[in-house]
Amino acid sequence: MELILLGHIIGDFYLQTDEIVSKKGNVIKYMLLHCAIYSLIISVCFNFIYNNSGQTIHIFGIIFITHLVVDAVKQKISEKTKKYESMVFLIDQILHLLVLIIILFYINGSLKNLNIINETICGVSLNKIIVVICMMLICAKPSAIFITMIFKKISKFKEIPEKSKSEKEEAKIGRWIGILEREIILILGLMGQYGAIGFVLTAKSLARFNQLNDQSFAEKYLVGTLLSSFLAIVCIAIYSVLY
Repeated sequence: MELILLGHIIGDFYLQTDEIVSKKGNVIKYMLLHCAIYSLIISVCFNFIYNNSGQTIHIFGIIFITHLVVDAVKQKISEKTKKYESMVFLIDQILHLLVLIIILFYINGSLKNLNIINETICGVSLNKIIVVICMMLICAKPSAIFITMIFKKISKFKEIPEKSKSEKEEAKIGRWIGILEREIILILGLMGQYGAIGFVLTAKSLARFNQLNDQSFAEKYLVGTLLSSFLAIVCIAIYSVLY
């Protein structure tokens, strides 16, 4: 299951470029391209685990069709309303993962033994390594996308096409700061250094100290920091439950 999850994250986020995201709602070839790339990644993961090329072809077809249907419905809903964008995003991810779980259940016959990879690297279970990689990837782009959606909802913010160069650069820097913050919190949490997490948050606050006098900025900063930390802590908690 861990390898399939890794394939899902890479295929649905990191191999889906901004161009594909912006055009797949209007140009069908971009939607088909995304579904093909995603299905290929997942199929490769399944083939690596089960080493059955005939079965892999069937899996590719199932994943392609289901992913296309879910994404098409999501796209239509997103075009009609932005009010529940974050909720639609979460439901979309749940549905994609549910499809993968159903396929795994069908192949295995049960959900009792999904840890199929039993290899170790330097005495560490490969499953654990894959889960840590998944958590780090989740704390980067997927979390950044989700936080942006939340900010749009709570501040009723709408993107303006014409932005100054400095505003664009500031937004990019803020995004990277958030990603680094979550990654550091995740690493410290996995190492059991929970006290050091407070140091990270303090350092971030000191860097923005002068801007905190602006109440509007301070409120957004607080929400962003808490939400960012929450997502990283959720990843730590999930890892702790699993291992």
